[in-house]
Amino acid sequence: MLPAHTNLLQQAERIDSGQVAHFDFLQAQHLELIRHARALQHPPTAFSGERRACLQDGALRLLQEVMLLELPLADYLQARAMLGVIAAHETHPAPDSPSAATLRTLRETQEAAAEQALQTLRDAPVPETAALLSDCPR
Repeated sequence: MLPAHTNLLQQAERIDSGQVAHFDFLQAQHLELIRHARALQHPPTAFSGERRACLQDGALRLLQEVMLLELPLADYLQARAMLGVIAAHETHPAPDSPSAATLRTLRETQEAAAEQALQTLRDAPVPETAALLSDCPR
């Protein structure tokens, strides 16, 4: 579970640094997190009832945490897309392009939005919630 969350953050960092110009891998990592969290809701039937219940409760909580990443991810991707549009206007101004001052303000706003969304992704309690699963009785 943790590698998928780490990979999600790494993909966001790659987008942020300009190493990757598309969002496919970031979105794929989020889907992978969802898939893992859903799979954890079905522990082996050989486990004791107490352990199965603990794992299922933890997996449900984990799935909720993973699903809560959807909005910060959408905010991040929207801000990064808008930064691309702003860069295009700065690099190749058109007659209807906003002024340089307006573009600068828009860029600052979108950079702040992207950073805030990225920080929300970093601060998500997914690793802590996933670690709780190891506390279930054996």
